[in-house]
Amino acid sequence: MEKIRFIESNIEAGVAEITPELAREILEKCNRDNRPLKKDHVKRLTSSLKNNEWMLNGEAIAFSKSGRLLDGQHRLTACINSGKAFKTLVIKGIEEEDAFGTIDIGKPRTVTDLMNLQGLPKAPLFSAIAKQHKAWIETENENKHKFILTNRQYTERSIALHGKKYVDVIYPAFDATQKLGRKSAAIGFAALLILDTATDDGEEFFAELESIWKDECNPDPQSPSFVLYDFLMKEEHIFRPTTMTLLAALTIKAFNAHVKKEHTKKLFWSPTEGFPSVEA
Repeated sequence: MEKIRFIESNIEAGVAEITPELAREILEKCNRDNRPLKKDHVKRLTSSLKNNEWMLNGEAIAFSKSGRLLDGQHRLTACINSGKAFKTLVIKGIEEEDAFGTIDIGKPRTVTDLMNLQGLPKAPLFSAIAKQHKAWIETENENKHKFILTNRQYTERSIALHGKKYVDVIYPAFDATQKLGRKSAAIGFAALLILDTATDDGEEFFAELESIWKDECNPDPQSPSFVLYDFLMKEEHIFRPTTMTLLAALTIKAFNAHVKKEHTKKLFWSPTEGFPSVEA
């Protein structure tokens, strides 16, 4: 840092607050021949602003010498959609408009990269569980029985921040799921709810499931843990996004039966039942 020396330039740079009104004016007057908006990206940024997850991070709103917007249309659109102002670095006076073609061509950081920077596991499973937990706590209590494992779009940073904030809740579920033969965010999310509600019984249940997977025991074929294991091994398409809620619900139902010491031949769940609660 000490060896960096600034050279004389016509470029101006500084931090500014962008209000929705200013964002709209910039887009109307300065946004010429830009790439088409990516709606999913705008949704993620809008959610980040609404949830106060945006922070000044060095990314800039950039303008050419003629005043053309070179970078920032997605952030500006999200500012308008969210109705919230945000602080950002602004760069004005970039000489060559040909520079427009060189912006945003680097490889973006993935959510697992950001997790790693936070000192969290660089594992897709951890971030996937964090995403489902974020959706869960954002669901009103009276609507949790309607919960569906989400394909909701979040920014990579918002998931990473959520993972850091709730690492004590997410990590035990991640660790338990990692030890199973078939890893799934749906199982991990169910494990999170189970271990957070009934730690001792939950640890016993997942330890039993792990031992079955590793062929370290002779399980009762009508025990809930074995029936769940058998279901997971037979159902090839259970890990599809459309069936994730089913898998999470069946994992919770197997645990509830385990706590009650009930025997079962088959696990069943229908959305009309509502998403099951963990029985401590």
